[in-house]
Amino acid sequence: TGHFCKDTAKEISTLITELHPAVIEESKVCFLHSDVKDMNIMCTRDDELLALIDWGDAGWGDPTFDFRQIPLQAIPYVLAGYRDVAPDLLGGTLKERIIWDKLHYCIVQALENPSHSIPVDKFRRFLK
Repeated sequence: TGHFCKDTAKEISTLITELHPAVIEESKVCFLHSDVKDMNIMCTRDDELLALIDWGDAGWGDPTFDFRQIPLQAIPYVLAGYRDVAPDLLGGTLKERIIWDKLHYCIVQALENPSHSIPVDKFRRFLK
């Protein structure tokens, strides 16, 4: 199993403590794809969205869960699409909930692969 150095563990713990109030708030529940990543997005040669494929992990939950595998730098573009289609779906604490989900995903990845890093500094920049 993976391990964290003491400083990284302390940074993660502090971030979890800071995010906790946002994630315990009740969020809207909707039907999710739950595996949004580049391999599951079909586009035309002109980058027009055709379909989101592979719905095998789909289910009900907080809509921010679909951001878990989307790179941080791409999230503003995905958020713009969400806001066009469902402007009231994400709620006011969406950035905190997105980072909570990403942090959880990174911890699981790091436990499976010790070389996987947890970018706490990038998460903090995203939250600002």
